[in-house]
Amino acid sequence: PGLRAEECELSQLRCWEDKKGAGWVAQGQGKSAWFSLSSWGSWRLALLLAKLQRDLWQRGAQENPAGEAEGPAKRPRKSSHSSTPKEAKGGGRGKGRPKNEETPSTEAQKPAEQ
Repeated sequence: PGLRAEECELSQLRCWEDKKGAGWVAQGQGKSAWFSLSSWGSWRLALLLAKLQRDLWQRGAQENPAGEAEGPAKRPRKSSHSSTPKEAKGGGRGKGRPKNEETPSTEAQKPAEQ
C-alpha cells in the first residue's frame, strides 16, 4: 500500500498489518524503524518515511564503514509547554481572573466596613 506503479525498489522495507495497527518498517544495519499508518495518516507518507530512513542508513553505511551509523530518525514530540508566555494567556490563573481579584463568594463573607 502507498506504492506508485514506477516504484519497485523495496529492499530492506516491509509492510506490516496486525490487530494493533499497520504501516511500513525500514530495516538496516541490525535496526528497524516502524512508521505507523495511524501515526502518519496515510500509507504513502509512512512508505516515504520508511524509504527515507532506509536511504539514510545506507548512506551512513557507505560513509562510515565501521558500522557506527546514526540511529533512526525520530519525530519531534509535541511539547506539553506552550511557547506563549503565561501573561499573554491570563497569567495561568484559569478562568481569566487575576490572583488579587476576589471572588463574589469571598466578598460576601467579609464584614461590612464602617
